[in-house]
Amino acid sequence: MKKEIQKTLKIQLLKKIREIYLQELNHPVGSVIFHFFKQALIILIEESITLPEKKLNSQDYQQIVNQMRSVFYHVIQPQIKATIEQTTDMHVVDFLCDTTLDTGRTGMIVILELKPQKLISASH
Repeated sequence: MKKEIQKTLKIQLLKKIREIYLQELNHPVGSVIFHFFKQALIILIEESITLPEKKLNSQDYQQIVNQMRSVFYHVIQPQIKATIEQTTDMHVVDFLCDTTLDTGRTGMIVILELKPQKLISASH
């Protein structure tokens, strides 16, 4: 995929992911970093932990925070997946997501259906 197409995709995905976090979790995220590979998209979201999660985590209620995070994933993952499919015009085959409570980072690994005419070249 050409650099200018990747840049356009990144801008569109960034806007939509920020909107999803604001609309669904009432939480503005920090920076969002994208890395495109041949058949995958890696997304790193900084400052993805909400204030209630931070407070509960600081008071050693990690089990409750993990349950909250599970509900959050259930709400936002389908929307992010749909956004990625619409933006890239590629089907999402697998979507893996996890958050580190101590650092406040969320990582997403998105495996895309490989289409010969839409190969995503690895960005280094």
